[in-house]
Amino acid sequence: MQRFALLLIVSTLVLAIAAFAYLPGMHSGFIFDDFGNLPLLGATGRVNDLPAFLRYITSGPADPTGRPLSLLTFLFNANHWPADALPFKATNLSIQLLNGVLLGCLLDALGRALGIPTPRRRLAAFIAASAWLLHPFFVSTVLYVVQREAMLPCTFVAIGLLCWLKARRQFAEGNGSPWTLAAGIVGCTLLATLSKANGILLPSLVLVCECVLPPLTSPRATVYRRTLAWSCLPTTVLVLTGLAWLSISPESQDALAVRDWTIQQRLLTEPAILWHYLGELWLVLPTSGSLFHDQFKAATDLWHPWYTLPAILAWVALAGTAWYLRRRQPAFALAVLFFLCGHLVESTSVALELYFEHRNYIPAMFIFWPAALAIAGQAHRKWPLVLAAAALAVMTTLTHLQALLWAEPIVQADEWARKEPASPRAQAYAAQLVLADGWPAAALRRLSRVRASFPTEPQVQMAWISARCATGRLTEADVQPLATALRDARRLPGPELVSWLGERIDKLGRHTCDGLSAETIAEWLDAAGVNATRSGIAGRKQDVLYLRGRLALATGSSDAALANFNAALAVEPRPNVALNQAANLGAAGRPDLGLAHLDYYRHFPAVHLHHPGNGMPWVHDQILAQQNYWNQELAHLRETLQKHVAGHGAEQ
Repeated sequence: MQRFALLLIVSTLVLAIAAFAYLPGMHSGFIFDDFGNLPLLGATGRVNDLPAFLRYITSGPADPTGRPLSLLTFLFNANHWPADALPFKATNLSIQLLNGVLLGCLLDALGRALGIPTPRRRLAAFIAASAWLLHPFFVSTVLYVVQREAMLPCTFVAIGLLCWLKARRQFAEGNGSPWTLAAGIVGCTLLATLSKANGILLPSLVLVCECVLPPLTSPRATVYRRTLAWSCLPTTVLVLTGLAWLSISPESQDALAVRDWTIQQRLLTEPAILWHYLGELWLVLPTSGSLFHDQFKAATDLWHPWYTLPAILAWVALAGTAWYLRRRQPAFALAVLFFLCGHLVESTSVALELYFEHRNYIPAMFIFWPAALAIAGQAHRKWPLVLAAAALAVMTTLTHLQALLWAEPIVQADEWARKEPASPRAQAYAAQLVLADGWPAAALRRLSRVRASFPTEPQVQMAWISARCATGRLTEADVQPLATALRDARRLPGPELVSWLGERIDKLGRHTCDGLSAETIAEWLDAAGVNATRSGIAGRKQDVLYLRGRLALATGSSDAALANFNAALAVEPRPNVALNQAANLGAAGRPDLGLAHLDYYRHFPAVHLHHPGNGMPWVHDQILAQQNYWNQELAHLRETLQKHVAGHGAEQ
C-alpha cells in the first residue's frame, strides 16, 4: 500500500513536471493547418444555435468522417473566428496529460494480464508512460493545435484497450459478458474514428495485443474468442483490403496530382522513414521539432536510395522475430507489432505526405515498455533507476527547450531552417517571418543563400519577391525565376498561391512595389495556368481564372473580370464561388456585373459535388440544402447589389 501511495505521488509530480515543460508553448500562436481548419468556427457565422452547430460539425474537410468529434472539442475553446490560441493549446495539453495517465493504467493492466508481479508491473508502467508523456518527439503534436485530431484517437484507443482488458479478465474469471466486450471495442472504435480516420485501427490493435497474451482457458473462453472475432475481424479485414487495393490500383502507378511520387513509391519509402522515427524516439537521432519535412524524397525503386531494400528486409526480420518471440518476450513483441500496426493507415497506401512526427502518437505507446520492464526487474539495484531518472530528465529538458522555441516564432523558424537545410518550405518560412518582423534585408540575405538551390519551388521564389518589394524594385532577374517555378513545379501551393497573388493584385493600385505591374502578375498567372500538374486539378484551374478576374478588376477591365469569373464558375459551379466573385464585382463599383454573375450562376443545374460515398461532405451538403442556406445567402447578396444599382441610378 505504501508503494502504491508513493507511486501515485510521484506520478502526480510527473504530470506537474510535464505541464511545466510545456508551459512556454502555451503562449505561442496558431500556425499552418490551424488556419485551414479552425476558421470553420466562423465560416458560416458564429456557432451559437442549432443550425449553425449542424453546419459547423459537418464541415470537416478531412477523412470521409469529417472528424466531427475533433471539431466538437474545438468548439469548447471558441465558437467564432478569429479566436485566442491559448484555450486551444491548454486543451491540447490537458489531453496529453490525460493520455499519459491512460497509458500508465493500460500498461499496468497489460502487465497484470501477463502475470507480472504487481510492484514490477506498476513501476514499469510508470517509467514507460512517463517516457512517452515527456518525450520531445511529441511537442509539435501537442502545441500544433490542429493535431488534437491526432491526440483524441489515442484517448479512445487507450480507453478501448482498457475496456477490452477488463472484459477479458471477467471472461477469465468465468463471468464475462459478450455484449460488454463488443460494446467497449465497437463504441471506442467509433469514437476514435470520428476523431480521425486512424482510430479505425483499434480492433486491429486489440488483436495485436491479444496475440501476445496467454490464451484464455476458462469455460467461457470459446464465447470470448467468438465475440472478439466478430468485434475485430470485419474492421481489420476492411482496412487491410482497402489499403491493398490502393497499393495495386492503376492510380498507384501514376504520379499523384498533388504529390511528386506514386503510391507504390511511397510504399517503398515508408519502411526507411519508420526506422527514422524509431531513431528519434530512442534519441539516437536528434528531434528537430520542425513541421517541415519536404526534404524527405521518395524512393524510386528498391535500389534508390541504397537503403530502401535493407530497410524493408530489416522490418520483415524484426516483425518475424517479434512474432516468434510473442510468448517468451511479449512486451518486446507487442512494442514492435503495435508500432507497425499503428502505422497501417498513415504510413502505407494513403496519399499523405511522407513524414510527420504526429503519426507516431499511437504507434509509440508501448515502445518504451520492454526497457521499462527490464529496469523494473532490477529495482533492487539503484543504477537502473538512476539511469531511468536521468533519461526522463533529459527528455523533460529537451521538451521544455522545444516549448521555449514555440514561444519565439522567429527563433523557432530560424532553428527549423538551420536543421532542415534541404527543406525549401523551412527556408521560405524563416524568410517570411523575418520579413513580417520588419527585416527585409535579413530575409534577402537568407534567401540569397538558398534561392538557387530551389529553382522550381514557388514558395522560395515568392518569398524572394516579397522581400525585394520591401527593399527596392523588382527587376526581370527577380520576376522570371518565379514564372519558371510556377510553370515547372511538380507541386504547386494552392490557397497559399491564391492568397499571395491576391495580395500582390491588391497592391497594384497603391504602388507599393516598384517594378510590380499587371503585366508581371499576368505572366505569373500564365505560367501557373500551363503547369502540367495544376492543369489536371479543377480547383486549381478555378483559382487561376479567379485571380485573372481579380487582376482585371484591379486594372479597370470590369467586363474582362466578369468573363474570367464566369469561366471560373463554370469549372465548378458552386454557390460559395458565385457569392465571392459577385461580391468582388460589387466591391469594385460594378454591382450590375455582380448581378449578371449571379444570373449566370442560375443557368447551371443544381450541382451535387458530393455523393453519399463521400461521407461527411455529402452530409454537410444535405444540411445546407435542408436549411436553404445558400439560397438565403445568394438572395441577400442579390438584394444588396440591387440596392447599390438603384442608388447608383438615382445619383445619375
